Amino acid sequence: MPFAALGVARLADVIGMRRELLYAAAAYAICGMLLMPMLRRTDRETQPDAAQHLAAIGRERGGGSLTALPIVET
Repeated sequence: MPFAALGVARLADVIGMRRELLYAAAAYAICGMLLMPMLRRTDRETQPDAAQHLAAIGRERGGGSLTALPIVET
C-alpha cells in the first residue's frame, strides 16, 4: 500500500496534478457506476422482498397491517 502512494505522487509529477485529479475522479465515477448495479443485484438476490418481509413480521405479531409495527430507530 505505501508503494501505491509513491506511484500516485510520481504520476502527478509526470502528468500534472490537475490532470491526475481529473483522471482519478473519472475512475471513481466509472467504478461507482459499475459497482452500484452489481451491489443492488447481489442485495436483491440475498435479501427477501422488503414488503413481504414486513408483512410476515406483521402476521407474526398478530397485526394485519404494516401500521401495527413499532418504529425502531437504529
